[in-house]
Amino acid sequence: MEAVMLLGTAGVGVLGGSRAMPQRVQCVQIAQARCCNVRLRVVAASATAREATVDVALESELGVSYELLRDKLAAGEWEAADAETRRLLCVMAGEGAVKRKWVYFSEVQFIPEADLRTVDGLWRAYSNQKFGYSVQRRVWKSVNESWTAFFKKVGWTRQLGDSRNDAYKKFPLEFMWDVEDPTPRGHLPLTNALRGTQLIEKLLLHPAFAFADEDEKLMMPEEIDMSSEGLMQNLKPKSRVQQNSPPSGDSPAKKVLLPEDMSIDYGF
Repeated sequence: MEAVMLLGTAGVGVLGGSRAMPQRVQCVQIAQARCCNVRLRVVAASATAREATVDVALESELGVSYELLRDKLAAGEWEAADAETRRLLCVMAGEGAVKRKWVYFSEVQFIPEADLRTVDGLWRAYSNQKFGYSVQRRVWKSVNESWTAFFKKVGWTRQLGDSRNDAYKKFPLEFMWDVEDPTPRGHLPLTNALRGTQLIEKLLLHPAFAFADEDEKLMMPEEIDMSSEGLMQNLKPKSRVQQNSPPSGDSPAKKVLLPEDMSIDYGF
């Protein structure tokens, strides 16, 4: 079953036949008893939106409902959607994470791909490919997996006065709860990295987001060669063999690892 929703500044229209009936997402009840099997085709229609259609299936292997996240994103309530995303991650990670209200990085591997793709798909659909974990993965890859460069690029850190050092922004006042510019691409959803980057690394490297490495819709501006030859090259699918080849040189890339028993506080 599929419904088409037209997103615009005046609300949401459900397209049926030849006319659109504007109404808020909260009022759209489509096979409510089987919400996890409903496929929503979201068409961006705002003045700043790209002309793109994104399919979002509210699928869950865990029986989790993603309707509240969908509604918050559709209403442009970005801060509330961010909080709901953190709550959902705890639910997906299991009973232990729900009780402690944060997720161990070691629990991420057990989260089903379908559930993470649903969350990511909703963020991408309602932000016109600007927000989401897969978007963040593409940004991270574009800066050679440098966390310092990534945090700066997505706007999670700020420069300390005249020094060259950066500090994490204060939550929630210093973060941007808007999809419009100058909010950086990949700014949302947030992941706390004050105690280390293992949690966000496990999230971005989850198999659910592997598609981001070759998805042209998620291509960074600096990845695009505007020459005719370059455009043709960018449109060619990248070799997975090249993507997975080890780094050149005799020594492997170094990674800073925290103790495995060190917990990462996922709340802000």
